[in-house]
Amino acid sequence: DVLEDVVAALEGEHFLDDQRLARDVYRYYARKGQYGHLYIVNRLRRRCLPVPEDVERPDEYALAGDLVKRKFSYRADEARKAARFLQYRGFSPSVIRDVLEDFTVH
Repeated sequence: DVLEDVVAALEGEHFLDDQRLARDVYRYYARKGQYGHLYIVNRLRRRCLPVPEDVERPDEYALAGDLVKRKFSYRADEARKAARFLQYRGFSPSVIRDVLEDFTVH
């Protein structure tokens, strides 16, 4: 009973706040500029945290495009490597497809 009272008091004072922690973790990974939404959501779920609805999602198209430009050369044989890299970083298939369309056009 005492433990439940202490936890309730800490939650009441927002010292234990899963929503706030989830927002902070999401923003941390988003600020790094290296991960897509799916990667961040997966990290939250591994920590048993809720996925915050009120955070601003990063522009995944611009972010993925910048990552590909920095990491890979514009050669056809690099497209598969770039796709795997983006997939590992949590970018959706549609983002990867669109970014790599631009990648192979150059």
